[in-house]
Amino acid sequence: MGRAFDGSYVEYVLLPNNQLYPARFNLSYEQLAFLPETYYTAFISMKNLQLKPHQEILVRGATSGVGVAFVNLVKHSFDHVKIWGDN
Repeated sequence: MGRAFDGSYVEYVLLPNNQLYPARFNLSYEQLAFLPETYYTAFISMKNLQLKPHQEILVRGATSGVGVAFVNLVKHSFDHVKIWGDN
C-alpha cells in the first residue's frame, strides 16, 4: 500500500490477495495501526542496503519511529552486524 497501490489511508480498499498478510499479535488496534507503515519503511530501507553479516552501519535518527524499527529489524535479521550508537 502506498507504493504499488494508492490508498493506504482510506477506509476501504481492494488489493490482490498476494498483497495481504495475516497479522497475529497481542497488541491493541492502536498499537497495531502504526506497525505496517513504520516497519515496512524500515524493512524496505534495510533491503535496499543489501546488508551482509559482519558489516558495520551507522543509523542516524535511531530514536525515531522508523529508526527504532530499522534497528530492531537489523538486530533480528543479522547476528553480527555492528550498529553504531546502539547500547
